Amino acid sequence: MFLGANIDAIAVAGRFGVQASRAVNYECDQAGTKLNYEVLSKAVSRVRASTAPTASAAFDECADWGCCKVKI
Repeated sequence: MFLGANIDAIAVAGRFGVQASRAVNYECDQAGTKLNYEVLSKAVSRVRASTAPTASAAFDECADWGCCKVKI
């Protein structure tokens, strides 16, 4: 996952080999930062609870990431 405030997070993530679907831009203010950490916490918890062999596979196997995809 790649989080970016005040940058084009998707473009920058791509330079590090992070898929666009795992990158997010957010507002660098109190509300944006709070929401970002809430969503990140949910995503990490789901990956940790997964039985997939890798974190990447855990992300790929989850059919309902809607709870983790929030437009800010």
